[in-house]
Order: sequence, then C-alpha cells, then structure tokens
Amino acid sequence: FPSPHPASTGPMENQMDGEPPAPPPADGEDADNAADPAEAEAGIPKELNLLYFLGREDLCDCVVRLPPRPGVPDAEPEEVKCHRLALCSCSGYFFRRFVTEGVTASGDGALPVVEPPELPEDEELRRQLDVHTLFPIVLRYAYSGQSWDALDGMVTAENS
Repeated sequence: FPSPHPASTGPMENQMDGEPPAPPPADGEDADNAADPAEAEAGIPKELNLLYFLGREDLCDCVVRLPPRPGVPDAEPEEVKCHRLALCSCSGYFFRRFVTEGVTASGDGALPVVEPPELPEDEELRRQLDVHTLFPIVLRYAYSGQSWDALDGMVTAENS
C-alpha cells in the first residue's frame, strides 16, 4: 500500500507483499523535508507525526500476526511490525490485549505478538473479507489519528 515516504518504499509495503523488509532510510534521508536547517542537519523530517512511523521499524514494539492467506498452499502467517501506541489509541481490542491483558514478549528479546480479532463463523463473511487487503487500510487509519482523509484512494471497489 502507499508509503507515507514518497522517496522510498517502506518496510511495511514489503512485509505485506511477502518480501523481506527494506532497510530503514539512512540518517538524514528525510532531511529535504525538514522544517528548518537545524532539524535537517539532525535528520528530523518536516512532517513528524505518528503517520511518519507507519511502515518503518523505528521504535516498533509489537508484531501483529495475520493468518495465512487463504487458498495459498503452504502459506505462512504474515507478521507486521507495529507500534502499540498507534494500535491502542484507536482500538479497544488492541488496548485490551496490550494494556488490560498485558501481552508481553516471550522473554527471548522478541517483540510481543498479537493476532487480529477472530472473524465470526460466517463462511460468506470470511470469503468476502480479505484481512491482508484490509489490514494496511486499518493501520493507515490508526497511524493517521483516525483521519478518513488519510485513506483517500486506498478504499476501492475491489477492496470494499
């Protein structure tokens, strides 16, 4: 899905396509977008907000494990690195999982892993709902501070 960084493909795009994540931008790569020269020198982007971190592994502190793609033989679950703050700020489900239930890492240095909520046992719903297409849209909504404007062009006839 579209990267918030026009100059490069973000790791999230690659993860969702099943490719290995791209390396993070080099220090100062976003300097052209900095608010002032001092910030540019420090590598601070002009548009610094939560959406800046969407698809980047900077400060990621959890993993959302998506189920294997249906109809793909030997498909493995897909793991998407995220930020708990972004997920918890807009979702009671993720708030409950991380804050109330206290989902934590396994202790071996791995990030805490959660799965999206289970879909109802409705074959028609499961057939129509592609979690792998929907999840990037949900993430963009979460990281944008729940702004519908941030989804402009992402919701199409094919994925709605």
